[in-house]
Amino acid sequence: MELKTSYQYTYFIYPFAIKEQNYKKYVINLINNKNFEIKMFDAFKDVELYRYFVPSVKENMFQDFSFSKEKINKLKNFSNKRLEKELLKQKCLIFNYRLKEQIKGKTGEQDGIFFTIPKIELICFNTGICFLAIKTCLTDTDEFSDILNFNYKFENISFENKNIKKLDNIKIQSDMFGTMKQFIDIIDQITGKKVQSKKLNIDENMFLIYSYVCVKSNYWNEEKGFENIENEYIKLAEIKPNDVNINIDYDKLSILSNASFMKIRATSRSVALICSEADKYNYTILPEVYENQYLYTYLLTLHQKFYLNKINLEFRRHPQKTIKKFLKFCDEIWISEMTSDSFGEKIYKRFREKLNLEEIFIHAKNKYDIAYKELKIEKNDKINKISIILMLICLLLGLSNIAAWMFIK
Repeated sequence: MELKTSYQYTYFIYPFAIKEQNYKKYVINLINNKNFEIKMFDAFKDVELYRYFVPSVKENMFQDFSFSKEKINKLKNFSNKRLEKELLKQKCLIFNYRLKEQIKGKTGEQDGIFFTIPKIELICFNTGICFLAIKTCLTDTDEFSDILNFNYKFENISFENKNIKKLDNIKIQSDMFGTMKQFIDIIDQITGKKVQSKKLNIDENMFLIYSYVCVKSNYWNEEKGFENIENEYIKLAEIKPNDVNINIDYDKLSILSNASFMKIRATSRSVALICSEADKYNYTILPEVYENQYLYTYLLTLHQKFYLNKINLEFRRHPQKTIKKFLKFCDEIWISEMTSDSFGEKIYKRFREKLNLEEIFIHAKNKYDIAYKELKIEKNDKINKISIILMLICLLLGLSNIAAWMFIK
């Protein structure tokens, strides 16, 4: 029997990098771009998000939590120049892409997978690491297989439109984007040239997938266990199409759970949550928690990974200049504790594990140790040379004084 869903969404996350020296110009262009608006957080409106993260995280990603309502209202009335000056002080900025109202359907078109785009966010860190997060929802279908096929096909988009034909049966239900090509062109305009991304081993032709799926309760409940849908869930987490046969050692799978009828699994390229409507929490509160607290945790972890890659690259080229940057990373970005929420901390640790962060960090730390020793040796050499020069000067002065004294005598 075909697995049915009651609610679903998928975020397609596109990481990209810009030069740090170009960050200011890039942000100013966004502030002045009518298609974008700055996303502001406040402790009252976003109370659950505010409570979830520890102060060091809020300082690095949600600095506007410290803004009063009065300040936020003033910012809205600032001139662009004043707004630019204020916003550029922030370590992370989040922009909403202004979307027109979604239309329900396109008459006369029956073939293909239809989806809407209810939200596009652009997350920019002042390190030059950015993320374009595109939320999609399938329409006119409750088939789990459609989600599998959609995620699989959409993940492999080529931004140079080389593989556009294989997306012909995916249709956008929006008056914002007429075709997939138009949609891809807009993404390309936002992300710009991929030179920096390639240097950081960011795959320019692939999305990272972040999915939430709630299945109907008759497939997973008190009587019917998770094993009945486990095979389909693994396809979702592994970004596999519906018709593929998978051979996985289920005993070795690392799946987290914090509530009845809910599972989360992370891989190097995806995060997938599946749940059942058998528990009311799963379709009332969980979708928002997963879309906010857990999603931003994931983005912060991705930022750590890609910025570490950047530091490793810079250590290779300018080892001594990168020492301060690495120390600042350890102090501000390499966060050991993300949240006081016990399950949230488990998720954070799992993200770090799947993204191979510890190994990348050790690699950077080794380069730091070498660069620091070389800098210390160089400083000691300079000190020794200066000491020798001073000694020679003193010796010469002493000899000249002796000669002068003997001459006078």
